[in-house]
Amino acid sequence: MSGFCLDPLALASSPQQDALPSPSVPQRDVLIINRAPVLTLWAALVAERLGHPWQAALGFGKAVATDCAQHKGARLGINTQPAHSTSSSAPPAKRQRTDAAEEPTSVLLLGVSMPVKKVGEQLLACSAGGAPITGSPVETYLQRAFGAPQYQRAKEALHELAQQFEPSDLNAQVR
Repeated sequence: MSGFCLDPLALASSPQQDALPSPSVPQRDVLIINRAPVLTLWAALVAERLGHPWQAALGFGKAVATDCAQHKGARLGINTQPAHSTSSSAPPAKRQRTDAAEEPTSVLLLGVSMPVKKVGEQLLACSAGGAPITGSPVETYLQRAFGAPQYQRAKEALHELAQQFEPSDLNAQVR
């Protein structure tokens, strides 16, 4: 996947020609997309690399992207309540447990501590309302946001990138 470039430039605030990549990158290998689907996909791939099944990882990716959007909205004064609490002082960890015998109640991913529920044998991230986030709607969102062929290429490129790092190095804070 060498040469594939994800360009999260916002086109709404700048002329189309200013958002185009440099001539050194072939046009067929450039994808211009908003940051939310890119962050959702990246966080899902990090969660998968940390050992979560893909369908559960998609929910974690959505939760991270939602949390980041909520925090941005709060900084801009658009909203006042972040989706999940973050813990910048806690070291990144795959799962946070209150007691070794209990199920985890939260997962820390990319600096975002999110509530989880065990559904069947899987831990699923929960929305701000407490409902488990399932992977299928998130994958549909990503396919629509990227476009089906570009989604697969972006997923492969980011997967290849994620494989170049140790899992603990991937799970650093996003903000």
